[in-house]
This record gives sequence, C-alpha cells and structure tokens, in this order.
Amino acid sequence: MNRITIIKRGELQTSNWSGGKTTEYFIYPKGANYASRSFTFRISSALIEEIPSVFTNFKGFRRYLVMLDNTLDVLHQEKRKKFAKGEIFQFDSSDRVVSYSKGNDFNLMIGAGVQEEVIVHCGEIESTSSFIFIFSIELSVLEIGDKVYHLEKNDLLLIENYDMVKVNVKCFSVCVICFIG
Repeated sequence: MNRITIIKRGELQTSNWSGGKTTEYFIYPKGANYASRSFTFRISSALIEEIPSVFTNFKGFRRYLVMLDNTLDVLHQEKRKKFAKGEIFQFDSSDRVVSYSKGNDFNLMIGAGVQEEVIVHCGEIESTSSFIFIFSIELSVLEIGDKVYHLEKNDLLLIENYDMVKVNVKCFSVCVICFIG
C-alpha cells in the first residue's frame, strides 16, 4: 500500500545559508539532521540571493539542482557552466561550486550507495521505486490511480512505496521528479 503526502511550501520553515535562504521539504531517515550530515537524502529549495554564492560542501553526497525561475551560471571545479531554467545540474557535493546567478532552485542531496534518478518531465511515468517525489514547478494536476491531486507552485508530492509495487502517475505540467530506491 502506498502512502501519498502533499508537502506545502507555505507550511515549511526557511533558514539562512551563506548565499540566501533554504527550505527543507523532506529528510530521510525521519529525525535525521542536516547540519550533522546524518541523512541518507534530503530535498530542499533554495533562494540564491548573493552573487557570487559558494555552495555548501557535503563530502560523500551527490547533488541535483534545477533552477526554477532563472538560468544557472556557475563555476564548477574551475570551469564555467550554464544551465537553462529547468535543466538538471548534477555534481558531487564536495566539488567547488560558485553561483553567479540569483533565483530559486530545487535541490536533492543523496548519499553514497543509494540508487536515484531525477528527471524534469510532463506526461506519464511508471515506477517501482521506494520513494517518488514530484516537485511542482507551477500549478500542477497529477493523476495517481483513480485520484487527482492539485499542487500549488513549489509544493512537493511524496509517494512512499515500501512494497515497491508499480505506480502510475500522470503529470499534466512540467515537474521535477525524483525516484529513490
């Protein structure tokens, strides 16, 4: 049996980081601590307000970042890279990354030994992953089985699929989708 939870952006706590503000949507396992890096994976969104901004170093984690409202211009390991709005930037979290862009992003940090896939997608998906996260870039309507879910901009829908049964989801607008486990 799947458990479906909608995590609303407006109900979450925001904290400061050196380049702006960050909002944590989900951290696993439950009760894990971001500051002590005692988590397996974490989903957050950040507002990059300072130029330049040095991204926080997290040795032992991979990272996926998607800009939600702007392009991303970074210096990654001393090489300049540019990413379009909605394009996935994947990197080792111990890499030196300096942002020269302002804007809002989606961020997944994931530890070693965890299987994941991150896509930006509109349409139908099918998965047997233990966790399926759907982050709404804009107002979104999702169909999961015979139920319809409405997400506001920057809301996150979580499907906990511990039995790893096949889950079918229809996304009627572009969303960031993460499959974990």
